[in-house]
Amino acid sequence: MIKALITFIILFTVDNLMVIFLPIRPVFGDYQVVPYLLLIGICLATFFDEKNHVPLLAVIFGLIYDMYATNLLGLYGVMFLVVVNVVKNKLVPVTPVNFVSIFYIVIVAIFTIEIIVYTFVTVITNQAVAIWAFVQYRLIITLIFNTVLLVLSYLPLLKILKPRPEK
Repeated sequence: MIKALITFIILFTVDNLMVIFLPIRPVFGDYQVVPYLLLIGICLATFFDEKNHVPLLAVIFGLIYDMYATNLLGLYGVMFLVVVNVVKNKLVPVTPVNFVSIFYIVIVAIFTIEIIVYTFVTVITNQAVAIWAFVQYRLIITLIFNTVLLVLSYLPLLKILKPRPEK
């Protein structure tokens, strides 16, 4: 649990540092890019969670993510927990741990979370944002950006989160 906790702290910190220090606005213009490095780590850690600590960590970091990044407390906490439970109960038994399977899991999770966030924001705040504008200016670029993050972080995260065989 300590290894996953430290890894999630680092991923959460790097997520937030990317938002602060990467020149997202000058490079991407009007596009809104949301890094989900923490979600990538949660999806990968779920495959190696032998003692069932990842659901608790997902809720805790989801709530911290809510407090730091959104005005809807509990939204990411619940969504991260749902992602962990779906991956743990439905996908881990039948899916091999390789880049392609993790890629699809992460892309579907990010797509689903972004659609839910869009729905909540448009319903709760009464802001009329066209679905095409959301897809064009946030969803597609977020999926592409997080694909690059996954490519860069897959092997280091796999090495960190995979349990070492006992001798």
